[in-house]
Amino acid sequence: MTCTLDGHHRPGAQRAGVEQLLDRLNEPRTLEALYCLLDHAKLLACSAVSLDDLVRQRLTRQYWRTHSANRL
Repeated sequence: MTCTLDGHHRPGAQRAGVEQLLDRLNEPRTLEALYCLLDHAKLLACSAVSLDDLVRQRLTRQYWRTHSANRL
């Protein structure tokens, strides 16, 4: 990915971005936050799937209630 400014590619900006990212990853607070996110990734994924299932069930029930009432 390259940065653009007025349609012109700036490969030097990409290198500067990579260096900036590496500098941030070397900071202890950044590493600690990243480790915490990765440590809880499975829990977050399971929670997201559970929430998605719950919403789908409610939408399905609501759909059938609406259409059943309209048929009567």
